[in-house]
Amino acid sequence: YHYLDLAQNIFPSHPESDTSFLYNHTTHFVLYANEALTYMNLGHPERAWKAIQRAGEFVDPTNPRKIDLTHHQIQIAIALDDLEQSCSLFERLIGFVKQDGHTLDMDNTYDLYQHVATHWPGEKHVRQLEATLHL
Repeated sequence: YHYLDLAQNIFPSHPESDTSFLYNHTTHFVLYANEALTYMNLGHPERAWKAIQRAGEFVDPTNPRKIDLTHHQIQIAIALDDLEQSCSLFERLIGFVKQDGHTLDMDNTYDLYQHVATHWPGEKHVRQLEATLHL
C-alpha cells in the first residue's frame, strides 16, 4: 500500500512532458492499470475495479489500449463473480479485437474466454459468447 501511495504522489501530472517519456511511455492509464493488478494480487477486487475504472478515464474510444482496459475489466469482473458484467464486457472486447486487434489480442481473448467458461460452466450467455468469438 505504501508503494501504491508513493506512485500516486510522485507521478507527474503531465507525464508526456517528462524527458524520459520518450523511453518509458508510462501514462496515467499504466499507473492505474498497474494499481488494479496490484489490488487483484492482494485479493481486493473491489479496489481493483475502482482503479481500472480510473484507468479507463485515460483511454479514449480510438485508443488501442481499450483492448487492454477491457481485458483487465473482465478479469476483475470475474473476481467479483459478476457474470452479467463479464459477459457484457466480453462482447465489447470481441468487437474491439475484431476491429482493431492483432493475432496476439485474439489469442489473449480466447484464453480469457476459457477463464470465463471455467468460472461459469454451463451458463447459456457464456456459450453464446463462444459462438460470437468464432464469427
